Amino acid sequence: MTTVLRLSRVSLRLERAAMMVAMVLVIASLPQPLVSVGAEQPLSVCRVLSRTDHLRGKMIQVTGVMIGSMHGSALYDASEAECAQLRRRDIRWPAGIYLVWPSQRTVEDGPRTFEPDVDGIERNLAPIRLRIKERDDLLVTATFLGELRARNAIQISWNPHDGGWFGGDGYGHLGQYPAQLVIKTVTDAKTIDRQSWQPRSEEVKK
Repeated sequence: MTTVLRLSRVSLRLERAAMMVAMVLVIASLPQPLVSVGAEQPLSVCRVLSRTDHLRGKMIQVTGVMIGSMHGSALYDASEAECAQLRRRDIRWPAGIYLVWPSQRTVEDGPRTFEPDVDGIERNLAPIRLRIKERDDLLVTATFLGELRARNAIQISWNPHDGGWFGGDGYGHLGQYPAQLVIKTVTDAKTIDRQSWQPRSEEVKK
């Protein structure tokens, strides 16, 4: 009888251990939430682009100057015309991150993994758009929260023809950007005088 009780206890312990292992495996297989970086202090564009290996796939907050064209928009560093860390084979890559807005259905490197705050974005940017329509000498600065995407071994080059342009296998128009941000929210939007921010002219040509 004693032997039977001992065997029963051992069997019960094994069953409990098996259940714990199964629970751990199930939890590990569930989709993990994106880790947020820069929640307390937004990062600069150059800071983000110098740490793409560390920030890839994470939710980040980044502040910069938004430049738009018929080919889309990108976020450029607010204080540095170019990022020294991005020098590749004597070529300085654009100090910009391609922006993916909620209205864009196609997202490079896979679909969105979250629901963008469409109403919040519109609420924060509506008054800015009105101001920009009234004056063409203004630019927009803002803080963006979103998922950073950046591929390994991206190649971007400078083509001096037709006024000069960047191109490669990065993101955005002609693959010219080394990273992209899939936008979730936009906050702290402001306008600045265009003359107060003058990057290298070839970096904002589209």
